[in-house]
Amino acid sequence: MAAFLLKLQRGELLPRFYTDLLLDLLTRVKTGARRLKARLPSDTIVAHKTGTTAVVINDVGIITLPDNGGHLAMAVFVMNGGGAIRMQTVIADLGAAVYESFTGKPLPAPEVRGRAASVVRKRPASQP
Repeated sequence: MAAFLLKLQRGELLPRFYTDLLLDLLTRVKTGARRLKARLPSDTIVAHKTGTTAVVINDVGIITLPDNGGHLAMAVFVMNGGGAIRMQTVIADLGAAVYESFTGKPLPAPEVRGRAASVVRKRPASQP
């Protein structure tokens, strides 16, 4: 899938007009806000497509790197990963790790949510 995305980005699959149209449509995808895009800077352009079943959560896309750094094709397929939220978190964390690796720019730590957040909040402050 990543090789397919790379060929799409390079314009090797369709005439340029249709390539540009498809990439534009993929940048406007509203689903998957908690997947590849979740931890990336808000101005990062991501042309992606999600997939979801009862046991599979996917996101594949082309991430535009900052400062004319090019593009990164990424495909993540997660199956039987302990629920949708956990699987989406894995995809988000992978997207962030790859972005940091290719840009050298550290991203903020992920938000702690759900049960883990309540455990962190309930933990008493340490005593000196």
